[in-house]
Amino acid sequence: MLEQLKRKTMPGKLALAAVWLVLGGVLFAYLFPSLRLLVRGPQDFYALTTDQLEGSYVSADIEVVYDWYAETVQQYGSDPDTTTLSREYLVPTSDGNVLGVQVPASMIPTAESVMEDTYLWLTDPDYVWNGEVLSVEGTVQAMDEETQDLFYEALVDGYGLTEEELGSFRPLLLIHGDIGMLSRGELMVLGLADLAMLAAGVVLVVFALTGHYQKPIRRYCAAQPDPESLREALDRFYEDTPAENRLRCSRDWVLYEDGGRSWLLSTRDIAWVYGATVTHRTNGIRTGQTHSVKVCSLSEPRRLRRHTVRVRNPEQTRAVIDQIARWVPQAVYGYEPAWDHLYDKDPRAFLDRMQQARREEPAPPADQPAPADPANSANPAGSGPSPKYM
Repeated sequence: MLEQLKRKTMPGKLALAAVWLVLGGVLFAYLFPSLRLLVRGPQDFYALTTDQLEGSYVSADIEVVYDWYAETVQQYGSDPDTTTLSREYLVPTSDGNVLGVQVPASMIPTAESVMEDTYLWLTDPDYVWNGEVLSVEGTVQAMDEETQDLFYEALVDGYGLTEEELGSFRPLLLIHGDIGMLSRGELMVLGLADLAMLAAGVVLVVFALTGHYQKPIRRYCAAQPDPESLREALDRFYEDTPAENRLRCSRDWVLYEDGGRSWLLSTRDIAWVYGATVTHRTNGIRTGQTHSVKVCSLSEPRRLRRHTVRVRNPEQTRAVIDQIARWVPQAVYGYEPAWDHLYDKDPRAFLDRMQQARREEPAPPADQPAPADPANSANPAGSGPSPKYM
């Protein structure tokens, strides 16, 4: 039986695993350039020429900062005050060129201090450098059009360069904290998401191949005195018993087939069966309902006692309860809120109490026909309770 269930469920599990693996693979391909730079580590900024810098992940202790030419600010609504998020500075390269370096707001005071030191070094022959540097680590990228205009404008207005001279200055920007096209934070979040997708895919493949999703049924078999004989009996039960509403019912067992939600119970271990309806609402507006049938065990641990049969509508709820009632006449059918506490406290005492109450129900008057008993009429044994429904 377990092998038949595995063969039925495996294609769906493998298809779901393939979805996660494909998504993880696509995301990994997107992250790969940044991951490769991160693994290789940053290069020395001053060991590269300007032509070698674009696309490189570099680090530098910058001693010379000429000026700043652009900043990114944030403004809330009509509030005239703005908050500076980042600022871009002009710094020299190893081959006498100039590029931009973007630093976050937290590093602006250091950049401003190094810029002041640079000015004193250029204008005061007696100035002694104090050793302060602007330490950056990030990726050098081509500037966008807006930033490029501000960059060239600063070189023309601030340093008197001509249009012809601007051609020798490549519009490159070192963005502190970026690894490839992603910030360090983005790379971390997306990297963790990618690991989760790939792990989910691998786990689903393992579960599909090993049948781990059949854990409730395997646990039930392992708890029996003779698991091997039980498996043989279950194989015969599975072959001889047709499925209806995803349930296979016999005098000995009830099996629900729903992939990883499948479960198996002995008919002698079923204490209570009832229908359940959950109403879904969004902003107080009813958006739908979910229906199910709960099949509750006598002997299983408390957190595993209530098993679910998923159904589409109240009609299928009634059909499933009728189907179970044919083979499990001793169970309690229907639902009362007070029964929850009684069942959770002691399933055996709950069943005994409800059966005693059933036996003590007064018989109908002799001149009045007995009410129809849907459980009895469908029960091969000819006896059983009349199931009640929510």
